[in-house]
Amino acid sequence: MALTQQEDIEKMLVCKTHLGTRNIDHRMKRYVFRRTADGIHIVHLGKTWEKAMVAARAIVTVENPMDIVVVSQRVYGSRAVLKFAQYVGAHALAGRWMPGTLTNQITSKYLEPRLLVVTDPRVDSQAVKEAAYANIPVVALCDTDSPLEHVDICIPCNNKGKESIALIYWLLAREVMYLRGTLNRTTPWDIMVDAFFWRDPEELERAEEDGNAGWQQAKPAADEWAEGAGESWADQADGNWGDAPAAGGDDWGAAAAAPADNGGGEGRSSMGALLPAVSSSSSSSSSASLFASLSDVEHHDKWRGFSVAGEGRSSMGALLPAVSSSSSSSSSASLFASLSDVEHHDKWRGFSVAGEGRSS
Repeated sequence: MALTQQEDIEKMLVCKTHLGTRNIDHRMKRYVFRRTADGIHIVHLGKTWEKAMVAARAIVTVENPMDIVVVSQRVYGSRAVLKFAQYVGAHALAGRWMPGTLTNQITSKYLEPRLLVVTDPRVDSQAVKEAAYANIPVVALCDTDSPLEHVDICIPCNNKGKESIALIYWLLAREVMYLRGTLNRTTPWDIMVDAFFWRDPEELERAEEDGNAGWQQAKPAADEWAEGAGESWADQADGNWGDAPAAGGDDWGAAAAAPADNGGGEGRSSMGALLPAVSSSSSSSSSASLFASLSDVEHHDKWRGFSVAGEGRSSMGALLPAVSSSSSSSSSASLFASLSDVEHHDKWRGFSVAGEGRSS
């Protein structure tokens, strides 16, 4: 056994080219080595290699490489067919076979090849049948259960595995290049068998995602520094936001308590600020009378149409004895202090209306 043949058979063993099926065709018994205990037939790899060399010599005899049509409706053989056509120069038809390609001259895809190579004579039965009609020789990759009708050269192998199909087409392409003289036999072919393997697009996407995930895990030092800076900024922002309300709470309340409205709005806003202190220190009866008096003042102002509301402040003077009698000394002091603020504010605005009510 030559060294090249031995290496090729070892590759066949690795790619599981020798594994057949449980069924067997009576014309394929000559290529079967034995049967396992599970009922699987084992293909004789020596005969597989010899028939592959015979098929390569038949391919070389075709002068124009484009007159060689390579067909594969099986998905696992689509990439191997395209690669074989690329290196040999043949015409590849991967995917669905259009009926009438070899027989119907009206179709735009009509072909007149000199040789037809099929991946599976059972799956590609339409192509084999049309080749028989057109008297075109057929080279087929046959499993132990494949029919051999209209097949001229049979290459016994496992035609259902993607590794096995890729290896057979790789051996055919390499031997054709050896016979043509484009490749020297003393130097090995630099194209690996992996280039002929069919690859699932989903597997490629997963591999790409895994590669991106590995790249993202190895972050540069700049990203780590940016993350650290972001955390320190967040801490500083939390501290400043916590201190802001305590420092400016009084100013905000003062600004909200004195809106620039008409003449009597300031007095009523100060009086509104006075209500919580009075109600918290006085009894329920005094607070009820206070709110009732204030509502009367508001109603009286609206009826009279005064924007200054002097009468309201005079009514508020009449209200003082009832409040002072029921409230504590501290609430009375705060009440008079608020009234003095109202009087000071009115004087600053230039009003002299209803001074008698505040003096009383």
